[in-house]
Amino acid sequence: MADEFDLKRTHDKSEESKATPQDNLQKKIIDLKRRAEAAYNKHNYRWASEIYGEIFALNREQNIDSLNKMLLSSLGNISVSANKISFYINAFIENIPLYIKLIKKTTSKADIKEILVIYENILRNNPHSIIAMVNLAKIYEESLLYEQAALILENYLRVRKNNLTLLRKVGNLYIKVENIDKARRIFKKILELKPFDSDAEKKLRDLLAISSIDESRLKGEAFQEHLKDKDFSHIAEIELKADKTPEELKALIQYKEKEIHKNPGNLSLFYDILGYYRELDDKEMVYITLERIAKLAIGDLNILFEKMEAKVNIYQHEISKKKSNGEDTVGIVAELKDFKKKTYLELCEQFPSNIDLKFKFAKFLYEVDELDEALKLFQMCSKVSEISAEAVSFMGKIFSKKKMHDLAIDQFKTSIEKIKDMNEIKKDMIYNLGLTYEEIGKKDLAMEQYKIIYKDDVGYRDINKRIESFYNKQ
Repeated sequence: MADEFDLKRTHDKSEESKATPQDNLQKKIIDLKRRAEAAYNKHNYRWASEIYGEIFALNREQNIDSLNKMLLSSLGNISVSANKISFYINAFIENIPLYIKLIKKTTSKADIKEILVIYENILRNNPHSIIAMVNLAKIYEESLLYEQAALILENYLRVRKNNLTLLRKVGNLYIKVENIDKARRIFKKILELKPFDSDAEKKLRDLLAISSIDESRLKGEAFQEHLKDKDFSHIAEIELKADKTPEELKALIQYKEKEIHKNPGNLSLFYDILGYYRELDDKEMVYITLERIAKLAIGDLNILFEKMEAKVNIYQHEISKKKSNGEDTVGIVAELKDFKKKTYLELCEQFPSNIDLKFKFAKFLYEVDELDEALKLFQMCSKVSEISAEAVSFMGKIFSKKKMHDLAIDQFKTSIEKIKDMNEIKKDMIYNLGLTYEEIGKKDLAMEQYKIIYKDDVGYRDINKRIESFYNKQ
């Protein structure tokens, strides 16, 4: 019996000696998970948080779930500080929807400042998180921080452009804090979208009367004299017009430049000028004005991105002119590609945690066939639930372009299963899966994919033509 026991012990030691470092790591992680789950189930959140943190540190890339539970444990424990939660969010900001759920889960327990820290961290790393913008603006407004609420909602307006209800709300918030120039800009935009809006007209007339005026110096009779100024009255009339002539737009620009000379830090005036140059379709001056704004709005990614797009518009205009004149465009097209890549790299270096920026960069790299660099970024983006499906779709397209058809098929099939609704992203994946099957000669399997789309959307791309061609050959 003793010999049998010794043999078993020798066998176990032999098995242990064969185990790789990765095997030992996995074994340790499994044991830690068991202990963490036991602590969490017993509501021992502090201990659970520490163990899940250890798991995440051991295997950062594969244990997203560990971070999620570490956050849950931390938020379940009232004593955990906002700084610690902020640290966790920065550690793995990609999983944004989870943080939103956690904030809602902990609202009754957490101090308002703690919730603000979480939302602000989300927006710092993902400026386009709509849920975070709306909820943060609501918290600011309820806390009577009207200007902060307005600024957040202005960012939201970049996503929901031309939304009259949202514009009106932002304008009224600026009125509450007596930010006359910004309120005027908002109500002017409302009138452009909805001419003769009585509420916007009334508010704009009132606001125009004191726009860009230093009220501390213009009181009583001095203020009345200013209102009698012919230039000011003429400008006020032009600004109320929905359709302006080029001469009127140039007069507005000239007037605003005079106001900037008096108040060089007034961003609202620069935005007005930017809008006028856009109406004039003066691409060079749009870019120059955005450069001026960028120097004042330091660190504003949206402005930097707009500046890049303005420069791209200049390049594209030059390319069109050269094509019309029959000139060679190879040099300028290469110059445009280099400019965009260099700018994206600079922005990604300046905003290393911004996943939306990385996703845009990845799509650009895909468009210019720099597939290996694009794949790395799409793989990173695929971990973010908000853009995961689209990122994975691009990964499949890259594998297909690289003739790695088996990887492309696996990627498309796995991703298609994850999307329940037949939306544009899912149709794109199914379509590309069909194309991939065609490339390797499996036309019947390709047709199965096309039929799925045909049943839902006969007008999608060339699906109708492909289906009819298939049946005509039978």
